[in-house]
Amino acid sequence: MPPVHTDVVEISSGWASAVLYWIERLFVGAFWLAIILGLVRILFMGVLATIQYSRSGKEKKLLTAFTPGKVSIIVPAYNEEVNAIKTIENLLQQDYEDIEIVFVNDGSTDNTFEKVANAFLNNGKSKSIYTS
Repeated sequence: MPPVHTDVVEISSGWASAVLYWIERLFVGAFWLAIILGLVRILFMGVLATIQYSRSGKEKKLLTAFTPGKVSIIVPAYNEEVNAIKTIENLLQQDYEDIEIVFVNDGSTDNTFEKVANAFLNNGKSKSIYTS
């Protein structure tokens, strides 16, 4: 084995070793501080999640007691004879119970009003078709 040089031994016993020691202590302290702050953050988020979960249960109870009112969907159309019937069919497929679809023909020059009236005037869900 080769012999140890004396200049390396002298550095380890001088001021450089003290600086390296304190740098190492600083890194170890920063490492532990990061771990502790991370754990505190996880605990804090757990507390907030628990609070939010308990509040959401109260909101669900409030929402079940609430009866929503009627929703009116206004469908304006100007020269939409190609898309108007499919649009109203898709709106009628909504699962909301109390819905009203109001079709407003804004003076179309094509057959928009006639096609919609023929398709939905006798339908039980459609209540009103207007033209201007």
